[in-house]
Amino acid sequence: MDDQQLIHLIKIKDYSGLEQLIDNYGSSILMTIHRILPAPHEQSDWPDVANEVFYEIWRKIEAYDPKKSSFVTWVLLITRSRAIDRKRKLNQSFQQEDIAEHGQLAFQESPLKEEEFLIWLEELTAVDQQIFLLYYFYQESPDQIAQQLGLQTTAIYNHLSRGKKLLKKIWKERMNSDEF
Repeated sequence: MDDQQLIHLIKIKDYSGLEQLIDNYGSSILMTIHRILPAPHEQSDWPDVANEVFYEIWRKIEAYDPKKSSFVTWVLLITRSRAIDRKRKLNQSFQQEDIAEHGQLAFQESPLKEEEFLIWLEELTAVDQQIFLLYYFYQESPDQIAQQLGLQTTAIYNHLSRGKKLLKKIWKERMNSDEF
């Protein structure tokens, strides 16, 4: 089942669409949650965050705009938001407890740095979004990505190069216009 059919089923509140969402994107959603919430005191919240993600997708499917991003990017941005919200809540309560009892916090600097690039993916085409996710987030090799997408390895390198140049250009423009 392709994304359009899946989206249609969720829009009409057909539970088979939710099942297909879990089949198609469940592992990506879980991997994202695990990467944002890796600390031992966060791991017990993984199932709750995943349920929140599926529920939010179910409720907000009408807000998905294919002109802005690919479906997988939209799904992972929701996942990222729910996981970050949970991280903040857990770290706030964790910091209020006796830190000596629990050792150092899981993150001393920005706990969100690795996932921030998901926001930037919206600037890329759907194909480039998929390639960037596979290469930078899931750390697959260009050969593996080429095989999955039915492209030549050189095409993957070209997409990565052009995408990086585009993002760098956009980043410079935003820095100069003080959008940050």
